Amino acid sequence: MPVFSFGWFNQLDRSTNRVVAYNEGNAGAFLTQVEIIKDAGKGYILFANSVTNTTKEGLGVLMDELKTKYR
Repeated sequence: MPVFSFGWFNQLDRSTNRVVAYNEGNAGAFLTQVEIIKDAGKGYILFANSVTNTTKEGLGVLMDELKTKYR
């Protein structure tokens, strides 16, 4: 599906023109962010043993750095 399917969100990364399947999970004590870019053969999986706004921001910074370095 173009926006949401099988528990995953989908969006078009306009800078690369690739579809990104992504999800973020919070089980109460852990925070997880996952992005899969099938066309690039890449996936990013981040786990943190903390659930705070600062943790979420930090994972966002780390995800951006990983995607910049490994595009």
